[in-house]
Amino acid sequence: MSNNFITFNFVTLSVRVLMIESEPWFVATDVCAALHISNNRMALERLDDDEKGVSSIDTPGGPQKMSIVNESGLYTLILTSRKPEARKFRKWVTSEVLPALRKHGQYTMPGAAEPLVTLTRKDLTDLIERCIERGVAAALRVKETVSEPAKSRPTRENFSEWEKAEILRLDDKGVSAVEIADLLYRPVSSVRSFLWRNRHARRVYN
Repeated sequence: MSNNFITFNFVTLSVRVLMIESEPWFVATDVCAALHISNNRMALERLDDDEKGVSSIDTPGGPQKMSIVNESGLYTLILTSRKPEARKFRKWVTSEVLPALRKHGQYTMPGAAEPLVTLTRKDLTDLIERCIERGVAAALRVKETVSEPAKSRPTRENFSEWEKAEILRLDDKGVSAVEIADLLYRPVSSVRSFLWRNRHARRVYN
C-alpha cells in the first residue's frame, strides 16, 4: 500500500514528507538533492537502522519503493554535507516545517479540503517531546533569557541526558565538536569541555 505524502517547497526543490505513526519521515532522495549529496547510498549507510527505512511512494509512474529518514536521520545527513545549502536547509526545517506543526497541530496538503493528519493536543505534545529528544530543540524550545549579564553565567553548560548521549554518538561517528555544537545550538567550548571530561573519565576508569 502506498503512503500519502506532503510536499514542501525548499527554494526550487520539492521535499516530500510522510507521516508515519504521527512522526514525519523525509524522502531521502529529496533531502540529498537539497543538500547536494551526490552519493545517496553511501550517505544512508552512515545512518543507524532506526533512522532510516523504506516506504512505497506514489509517483507519476505509479507506486515506487523509496528510502526515507526520520528527523534524527535527517540531521545526520545534514552533517555529511559541506555545502552552504546544508545550513540553509536545516534552518528551513527548524524555522518553517516544525513551527508550522506547532502552530496548526497538523500537516496539510496544499489545496486539500481536509487535513491529511490531525493531531490531538496530547499527540502534539508527545510529538514535540520526541522532536526535542531527536535534536530539533532549537526550533521547539523556549529561548533562554538573555537579560542576565554574560559574565554571571556559569562557564560549564548543563546538557540534558539526551544531549550528552547525542554528543557522544556523533563524536563516535567522527563528527567534529564544531559541527556538533552547530547542530545542537550549543557553544563549541561547552561541547569540547564535555568531550574532554568524558575522555578523561574513560582513561581514569579504564
